[in-house]
Amino acid sequence: MAYIGYMSHEHIIILIETLAAARHRSPHTIGRLASGSGDFYARLAAGHDLTTRRASRVLGYLSDHWPESVEWPAGIPRPLNGGTTPETPDRSTGGTSRRTPDQMRECAVVSHPAPGRCS
Repeated sequence: MAYIGYMSHEHIIILIETLAAARHRSPHTIGRLASGSGDFYARLAAGHDLTTRRASRVLGYLSDHWPESVEWPAGIPRPLNGGTTPETPDRSTGGTSRRTPDQMRECAVVSHPAPGRCS
């Protein structure tokens, strides 16, 4: 399973298929709308790589067009701000927290962050 930052190919496929079912569209159509490429879904399902920029754009599209009546799949971080800020797992509560990219970088490089800052 390939990972794009915090997201795997499998996660993106699940999101595309879930949104497609909710919108009564094919996964190929949702993939095309999200990426701007007609063969995006087929290539992703076949295991082809994608750039971080394209993954971010696709995730932003999926998040921005996600119906309120459909729950975002559990275990898959949801991007915020058009795909630029992921929800990150909050291990202390089992939920998620919304950290900015600066906060996430700080937590990644600081070996002993202030209590509660990165946990």
